[in-house]
Amino acid sequence: MFRFGDILENGWAGDTNPHKRCIFIRAAHRSGRLNPGKYAVVCDMKGRQWEQGYGSDHKLTKIGTILRNDIGMIFEDRSAIAPPPDAGEEG
Repeated sequence: MFRFGDILENGWAGDTNPHKRCIFIRAAHRSGRLNPGKYAVVCDMKGRQWEQGYGSDHKLTKIGTILRNDIGMIFEDRSAIAPPPDAGEEG
C-alpha cells in the first residue's frame, strides 16, 4: 500500500496535531488481544517514531514522497551528468 519515504497525512488528526503528517518507514502487524491489526511505523522530520494504525477505516493518504524520482534516470541517461562537448571547437 505505502512505500518507504512516502509522506502521509492522517485524516483523523487536526491541523495543530503534530502527528498530522508523517513519513512512512515500514508496515507492521500486531497479533494478540491488545490492539491487534495492521500498523504503519512512521516518523516525523525530527526522527521521532510512532505506530499509526491503518485498518479498514483508516484515513492515511499519500501526499508526496521524500525520495527523488529521477535518481535512476541519472545513471541511465549520461547526458544528465555532464553536457556533451561542443562540436564546433577544435583543439
